[in-house]
Amino acid sequence: MSTSVALLLHVYPDGSSHVDVLLALDERSAGRSAGDHERVVPAWRAAIRPDCTPVGTSVPLHPLEPHRGLYLRLTAPRTLDSNRGIVTPLRTGDATRIDGAIAIAWQEGGREVWELTGDASSATLRVRSRAEEPSQTSRPLSERGSPLPRPM
Repeated sequence: MSTSVALLLHVYPDGSSHVDVLLALDERSAGRSAGDHERVVPAWRAAIRPDCTPVGTSVPLHPLEPHRGLYLRLTAPRTLDSNRGIVTPLRTGDATRIDGAIAIAWQEGGREVWELTGDASSATLRVRSRAEEPSQTSRPLSERGSPLPRPM
């Protein structure tokens, strides 16, 4: 069964930032029958973009409250209420569980395999492999995604 994955840049009003990793891998979060506002998706905070790290890199993940399903399909920056900052979509794709790992096909091209280990209080994502499609590597880095800006 294929489900959704999304990476969002979350910038706070003070300028600090992190990446939200949303991964709908269970039946409740992957279900297409629920509306985007009712659907809940597991989410984690990462200090760096896992899709921009070298293969073999482990990225610590810190659990967040589940996000609404609409964030899996976000196409433009969104200002959050209660002065919580702005989230901007970085990448979205389809994820499939295979051999204890998660295979991702990014919408704009490229594939990755992630291993996700840990529990509800602490997790680690390790990039097992990555393959960019020919059209992906011919585009400028600014269009393919870039690392997070350095904290101030």
